[in-house]
Amino acid sequence: MTILKRKGRQVFWFYIFMLPALIGFTGLALYPFFRALFISFTNRTLLGFDETQWVGFANYLRAFKDPYVWESLGTSMIFAVFSVIITNVMGLLVALLLTSKHPFIKGFRIIYYIPSIIPGVASVIAFGFIFSPSQGVINIMLRGLGIENPPMWLSSTKTALPTMILMGLWAFGGKMVIFLAGLLGISRDYYEAASLEGANGWQMFWHVTFPQMTRVIFYNVMMSIIGSIQIFTEAYVISGTGVGVPVNFYMVNLYSHAYSGEFQLGYASALAWILFVVIMVITGLYNLINKRFFDYDI
Repeated sequence: MTILKRKGRQVFWFYIFMLPALIGFTGLALYPFFRALFISFTNRTLLGFDETQWVGFANYLRAFKDPYVWESLGTSMIFAVFSVIITNVMGLLVALLLTSKHPFIKGFRIIYYIPSIIPGVASVIAFGFIFSPSQGVINIMLRGLGIENPPMWLSSTKTALPTMILMGLWAFGGKMVIFLAGLLGISRDYYEAASLEGANGWQMFWHVTFPQMTRVIFYNVMMSIIGSIQIFTEAYVISGTGVGVPVNFYMVNLYSHAYSGEFQLGYASALAWILFVVIMVITGLYNLINKRFFDYDI
């Protein structure tokens, strides 16, 4: 009985301490999640002046017929593909370099991670000045090298998207830290055994490091996909501050329907749920591919 009472008290205090988190999750995540699903089937507006009516799948049909929705989704997908590849490759390469034994190696790790903790709005505004066609540091250097007509960068619809992908490299530090933790967790015995077998650096990476890092790579890539498709801050700040041309991203399109014009909250909720389904499908396929081609029982 004493043991049962002790376990009962432990369970009781467990739920007591978990209660704030459960209340927060329910009120700030779970309830809005399903509330948005309900609103997506109505004609509700943000201001709520008109009577809310049930419209069924009208918002979803409107979204599927709107070419601007598919164009913005395609732009977000292009950004996500290149951003995921570039930032993860860069993060892994830098993490490999930061595993070396150097007297100032901890300092280098801090330096490479610092850009990741700078607020996104501040970094975007800074890049707006750096990529300025007239006064930007990059174009001043290019003119100094004899290039009379350097790229317009964020000020041109042709170069704005590639420039934003390039800007994404600034904050690869978060991925680098996760890669670094995975690399430092690999036992040195594997490398010693491979060295005795005569393996070179590339063979060690491909046959030892990469198989041991598949879980970490899977996590980083999956989180990068989810985050990149939902890009909003960079595009919104660039267009809102006048430092660049608007880039047609899906989340910016969603935001404009919800918080400008007619404040169509019902239609914006439908767009949000369409994006949710798209992300679920992509991550599901990615998960199946990883399970099919990589062995996680090592």
